[in-house]
Amino acid sequence: MSGNINFEISEKFRRMRQLMMQMPIDERISHGEFGLMNIIKDNGSPDGITVSQIAAELEVTPPAVSRTLKSLDEKGFIERRVNMLNRRSTIVILTEKGEEILDNAQKNMLSLISFIKEKMGTERVNEFNVLYGEMLEYMCQYVNQKEGKTDD
Repeated sequence: MSGNINFEISEKFRRMRQLMMQMPIDERISHGEFGLMNIIKDNGSPDGITVSQIAAELEVTPPAVSRTLKSLDEKGFIERRVNMLNRRSTIVILTEKGEEILDNAQKNMLSLISFIKEKMGTERVNEFNVLYGEMLEYMCQYVNQKEGKTDD
């Protein structure tokens, strides 16, 4: 029986990931560009974030980040500036146009959540939220354990 539930949960994770990739963002950007824009926004600093910080967050090389930034820059969604504290590095900030895309995506996500709450009921969604949060915490512990990291 536990083998069956393992398969079912695994399939649900796969299907969730697949559906999230199908969620409409904006036809002008890819999911990779969208993810990178979220990292820039989540940085929380009005001064922006460096290319090196983005690369570290994504665990990729700065040249890989630079290719995506070039595309976003050409589309007018980000702006790159020379870092005045270290002229060898570049600071990246979202433009108003970039902020608008992220705001629209957030509205779409909230619309989806409202739809789910309407179908499932608020109480069941709240239960799911608690259980999902607990599951994420255990997943994080598992991944950290596999990578040899500790919470200390």
